[in-house]
Amino acid sequence: MVIVDFEYNAVSKEFSPVIEIGAVKIKNYPVNDCPVILSEFQTYVYPGEGRVSKRITGLTGITMEDVRRRLKRKRRRERQREKKRKQKELIAYSKTYNNINVDE
Repeated sequence: MVIVDFEYNAVSKEFSPVIEIGAVKIKNYPVNDCPVILSEFQTYVYPGEGRVSKRITGLTGITMEDVRRRLKRKRRRERQREKKRKQKELIAYSKTYNNINVDE
């Protein structure tokens, strides 16, 4: 079973972006036993144009700096992926093609 939790930055009724996603995978368990955590996931989500409100920081402890760091890591990973993608480009040269020496 997977339990997912979203934290929202409730700026207004019209604009409440997600700022954190958390999930826990637990082993199915009998009703009277404690659950066994198999794995956990947590990430911050940059709220775009908005800012994390002081009210939300007070409730959740999530700050604008937390979500900014997430955005910086995301951009760094995107740059690394692009660099790796470019490194995978293959340029090949062969002096001979179909037994014809191109240097002659």
